Amino acid sequence: MNSYNLQDYLIDKTLFEDEFRKFHPEDSYLDAKLDCLESLMKRNSSCELVLSKETRVEQSFNEQIFGNLLGYKSILMSNGEPYHLEPKTYVGGNKRYNDFSLGVIEPTKKTLLVSAELKDPFADLFAPQGGNYNGQTPVQQALQTAQGHPSIVWVLVSNFVEILVFHVGTQSNYMKFDLLSMNKRREMKRMLFVLELGSFYTSELSQKGRLQKVLTKAT
Repeated sequence: MNSYNLQDYLIDKTLFEDEFRKFHPEDSYLDAKLDCLESLMKRNSSCELVLSKETRVEQSFNEQIFGNLLGYKSILMSNGEPYHLEPKTYVGGNKRYNDFSLGVIEPTKKTLLVSAELKDPFADLFAPQGGNYNGQTPVQQALQTAQGHPSIVWVLVSNFVEILVFHVGTQSNYMKFDLLSMNKRREMKRMLFVLELGSFYTSELSQKGRLQKVLTKAT
């Protein structure tokens, strides 16, 4: 059985905190993001989410959380420019598809760096799954699926109220963001530092994202 460590960083604590100190979003920006998140989560009350299944929620989750809140464009938001979020990406053998990928996607090429796996609202992401999953946990499933694609560096696992973040090279460590309880600027700042467009990569891949910088220094 895999052992996982919940941490406030992913790669190296000192390097992570050094880069985090350079991240200075305005308080007004953080407040607007907190208001946006609160509004989104209120629209989907805990009771309503509990009664929902993954397939009913995932499209709205991708658009509202990763689109509106975190800044990733989908194909219909791109106006013909490169976009960042692709649902249901084929990532390798055994007919493996993830729930969505993040990267830079153009008409003739795409570079994918993040693979995401979604599960039913409030599902235990560390609990073994039945059926065709052969006892794998959602986390194990997500990490194994991501390994089928050579360019994937980061893995997200979510039950729509929590988002877990892993690096494929250090799979035992992860960060967690609780969307229902997030109400402080510092919490939002940390989530934006890790998850917002500009963290895993910049919009045109011309410069390293914040987490890419940490990873490069650590290796």
